Amino acid sequence: MSSNEGPHHNLLLLSDLHLGEQLPQEAREHVQERASFQDQQFFSFLQHYAHHKVRQKPWRLVIAGDLLDFMHLHVPHEDTRWYVPSWDQKGAKLKLQHLFQLFPQTFLGMATFLHAGHQLHIITGNHDAELNLPQIQDLFFQHLLDLAQQHGMEELAHDLHNRLYFCPWYYAEEGLIHIEHGHLHDPLCTVESFLQPDTEAPLRSVSHLAVEAQYLCQESFGCVTAHEADQWGAYDIARHIFRQPLQQQTHILKVAAKSVYRLFSLSWQQRPASLSTRDLEVVSARYGLCPQKLEKLHKSHSLPLYARTFDLLQMLYLDRLLLVILTAWLVTKSLRSSASHTTIAGMMTLISFAFVGIYMYLSRRFPVTATAPSLLKAAYSIADHLRVPLTIFGHNHQFEHRDLGDGHHYINLGTWSPTFDEEEHRPQNSGVLSQQQPFLMIQHVDDALQVDFMSWTTEGVTQLQQSTLIPTQPQTIKESANALSPA
Repeated sequence: MSSNEGPHHNLLLLSDLHLGEQLPQEAREHVQERASFQDQQFFSFLQHYAHHKVRQKPWRLVIAGDLLDFMHLHVPHEDTRWYVPSWDQKGAKLKLQHLFQLFPQTFLGMATFLHAGHQLHIITGNHDAELNLPQIQDLFFQHLLDLAQQHGMEELAHDLHNRLYFCPWYYAEEGLIHIEHGHLHDPLCTVESFLQPDTEAPLRSVSHLAVEAQYLCQESFGCVTAHEADQWGAYDIARHIFRQPLQQQTHILKVAAKSVYRLFSLSWQQRPASLSTRDLEVVSARYGLCPQKLEKLHKSHSLPLYARTFDLLQMLYLDRLLLVILTAWLVTKSLRSSASHTTIAGMMTLISFAFVGIYMYLSRRFPVTATAPSLLKAAYSIADHLRVPLTIFGHNHQFEHRDLGDGHHYINLGTWSPTFDEEEHRPQNSGVLSQQQPFLMIQHVDDALQVDFMSWTTEGVTQLQQSTLIPTQPQTIKESANALSPA
């Protein structure tokens, strides 16, 4: 979503609320406890800023992705089981309707905020990509209209589509701010055809398929959080599997084999996306970017892991497995040869050195799951291509501010999602949940952006953490090797 309407509004920016997130076997009372906390917190935030302007300017609230968590949401079935429907329109509608029930105050707060004359821009992330579907957007709009009708805000019906926007890629104010969720720079979470989010298939990423496989094995992996599983290596996965009963091991291996087959099918069918001149014109009109800038921006995004077969082999540790099999075969051939003991010892030494060297190379080459370095690199690229002083992401749940030099800045908005207690699989400090949620307040001040780093507390008040003034005329960015290193 682009806008050139500069100084007549102020901005509120936050990201990654993950409303509806839960573990496969998490107790329902824990789910409801966290949902009630999040519901009340976000409602009080929306109510506060609905009635508190700065310099009498309306707010433009931009949520930079993962407002909702379709990916990790369960919905009650007709019996006592909980399940996650397949990624489709029917399943997405069912999940959204369940979210309306889990977070009644949140959606009422949205309606109140919009009725007060402000705007809401929702950038879709990898956990709520279903919001790109027109049918899901219609259901979202209709629910807010119903709430407005019930609470005496009937006039909102005439202006809702001018106040609520869904941004399938980014929000921007040209020459000033560029905001994305950030998952399109993460090989695990990106999709190839994000410029055409009108069909279901392009919205499925490696992480979507992995979550589906996890839920199929939820009797085993239900006690493991997604963030914990991201840190597992081959040894951790093998140890976890071998601790399960034989029947469960067989089930896990069957699901794993099916998932690997699906990933390789995608890999073999994948073709590098190329935008024709006509495509560029259509998409540039949709997003308000000139075709030259759009092409540069498109090339700066990551390809899905399954777009490169060798990267997929590494992600699944199949390269290591092949190396072990090859090494075992060479060792067996050496020991069974009729050569002298000295020759066999020399051959074994060479095999050992070769194994260690190749293994170390593959370990370095393995695509890491930590997204902070790639997001920082992407921020440099966007600042260079678009000449914007401020680039903003979410996605990795790490609130940070980096001065990129030459008048350019990168900010990650962090998360509003309560962290889990790894022992009990419930929100940490449950009952109190004294977590501070970070957000930004941006004001247009003459030839600069005043950026206030804020936090929203459980007491329902804002705290100013830091304030900085960013000039709106940055120079050409100059990347350095040191600047691209992780913090």
